[in-house]
Amino acid sequence: MFDPLDLLMFSRSSYYLLGVFVVAFVIFTTAAKRPSPRCPRCREINRPMACYCAHCGQSLGKS
Repeated sequence: MFDPLDLLMFSRSSYYLLGVFVVAFVIFTTAAKRPSPRCPRCREINRPMACYCAHCGQSLGKS
């Protein structure tokens, strides 16, 4: 006899593949963030939300 709950049952490999997909999705979506700004004076890489350079104090030109 057909049991509708059997459609919700996944094998262990299905859960593994779902986990791999979720991890890949998170990695690719977080990698698409905008790059960290570089200081125009010293070329130091700064945090994405920084207004001033952490190395020399130069304004990064953000409002």
